[in-house]
Amino acid sequence: MTLPTGPEWNFLVLLVVIAVGPFVAERLRLPGIIGLLVGGFLISEHGLGVLTSPEFVEVVGELGLLYLMFLAGAELDLGLFERLRRSAVIFGLLTFALPFVLGLILALWLQFEPLAAILIGSLWASHTLVTYPIIRRFGLTSDPAVAVSVGATVITDTLALLVLAVVSKAETEGSVGLATFISLGVGLAVLAIASFIVVPRLARWFFAGLGQERTLRFVFVLAACYGLATLSEAAGIEGIVGAFFAGLGMNRSLPHGSPLAERVEFFGSALFVPAFLVSVGLVIDPAVLFQPATIRLAAVFLVAVTFGKLGAALIGARLFRFRTAQAGVMFSLTYSQAAATLAAATVGVAIGLFGDDVLNAVIVVIMVSLFVASLSANRFAARVTPPSEVTADIGHAVVVPLDDPPLAPGALSLAARIAEADGGLVVPIHVVGPEDRESLATARKTAEAIDAAARAIGIEAEPSLRIAVSVGQGIRNAVASANGTLLVLMRARGLAAQDVIFGGIDSEHVAGSNVPTIVAIPGDARIERIVLPIRKRDVSPEGLPDARLAVELATRLEKGRLELFVGLQRGATLPADLTLPDEARQVEFAGGRVGWVRDVARSGDLVLLPAGLETLVIGLDASRLGSLAGVTVAVVAGPYRSAAYVGNRESIGAIETAAT
Repeated sequence: MTLPTGPEWNFLVLLVVIAVGPFVAERLRLPGIIGLLVGGFLISEHGLGVLTSPEFVEVVGELGLLYLMFLAGAELDLGLFERLRRSAVIFGLLTFALPFVLGLILALWLQFEPLAAILIGSLWASHTLVTYPIIRRFGLTSDPAVAVSVGATVITDTLALLVLAVVSKAETEGSVGLATFISLGVGLAVLAIASFIVVPRLARWFFAGLGQERTLRFVFVLAACYGLATLSEAAGIEGIVGAFFAGLGMNRSLPHGSPLAERVEFFGSALFVPAFLVSVGLVIDPAVLFQPATIRLAAVFLVAVTFGKLGAALIGARLFRFRTAQAGVMFSLTYSQAAATLAAATVGVAIGLFGDDVLNAVIVVIMVSLFVASLSANRFAARVTPPSEVTADIGHAVVVPLDDPPLAPGALSLAARIAEADGGLVVPIHVVGPEDRESLATARKTAEAIDAAARAIGIEAEPSLRIAVSVGQGIRNAVASANGTLLVLMRARGLAAQDVIFGGIDSEHVAGSNVPTIVAIPGDARIERIVLPIRKRDVSPEGLPDARLAVELATRLEKGRLELFVGLQRGATLPADLTLPDEARQVEFAGGRVGWVRDVARSGDLVLLPAGLETLVIGLDASRLGSLAGVTVAVVAGPYRSAAYVGNRESIGAIETAAT
């Protein structure tokens, strides 16, 4: 009986290694990546030789390499990087430069050619956040040291890939000159335009049009990954650079936790990325791995990466006044080598800069770094006190209860704009309680109509139908299960004041909300400007929390290239710690805010009204402004402040008269 040679046999062998390798490694308390590398060795010609067509696994592995770099760009927390930009940039440059310089010097000492030495130095400059799940288990994701280390990944990975692009192009052309850098600059400019302008706009257009089917959205993601990799190669730059840029460009279109993001991650984790690691294992040759020269290379490389990353962590901790344990956490996060290191080393072998001995030494360094980083993470994370209060970004998970499909486009569009600034998720729900008379079949149709509305405007979200003892309890359960950070309630135009105040539902449904709440009346679907009136009472101690929330929302929306128009009531002074964006236009107004908004509002405006401590008067303001054509009016209330809407319905007439 002979060994099968067809593609089905080779694919089966690959799948067995992907399934069994990490399982065995983790049972031995080793990272799963080591199981895949060793599994690749076992099925190769250097091991058991059961793989009859290594080319098949190599092709799938090459696709997996591009997919891995795409995921690296798509999963980076750009919101975190933006908030801690200065610290993340400083530490990113430190943790890139020190290992790079050490690696370069040692490689030259080992008599590598200059281009090869530069690439070897860049191998240790990047890092992979393999130990992040350990840090997360200790509840340290909001610790400043962790946030800075995660944000620094943007710098290290980008710079390492740019070094790879320069080196590979110089090696291909045979020399480095002005023409090389001009050609590289033009190629990178084209790639940047395609990644950060063309692809995001094309994604929004496709998701709202042809790509309303979720399978087609996944196909679009694949096309973006491999399309930009192809464009990168056409520009004379390695394809992994294009794939990484594609991930950065699609970052906002793949909010963490969204159905599409989960599919993209699942597909990569299940097949493509493990296939790449298995394909790297194919080149492990014990005859080379255990040679004194390879061991010497690995030892020298370990000196560069260890002292470089440790020095950067200690210097960074001193600059940012972190404790010793936090410095250890920074080292644990940045020491582990995996994705970008393997990618660059594989390319270095492919273009002939160095041989399999360097690649085998790199694999040894990766195994040691993963083991040491895991031990270090467990040791130092246990000594860091978790933040006493963890506050998520307001746009992290925006929950949108909907019971009227025609209101869905306006509510979902508003929620998506808020979530986009934080790379967050929109969570539409339709809640049915015992007080509702609609049948379950009707409820499902309503949920399907909301789903269709979400897909029609290009939002990546899957509405869910929830059955609860009450609508209010269902909303609170949805907020809790989604780790919600904001609740958006959309109410129809033309409602009476009491319906605006109570949202068309009993006050109990929103009074217990433990997250900020927005109650909005829809206007024009296309929002072009934000109007924010701030009164004297809004900056008083009682009203300031809601004013802060309104300013925070306005700031996030303004980042989406919207104009911000702020009106300050005469005598109102903003506290020193409540700042508006520099681009905001500010004017002073006298009298009430309703009159001022009526004078300045136009179609396409979003009016944000801080709720303050008023109970029913705020509902009157919203109902009066809700009649403005094309204007969206949103009442903003902080956590548990929506209880302020609870009042005596019989008193509404008296309050209306008094307000008038």
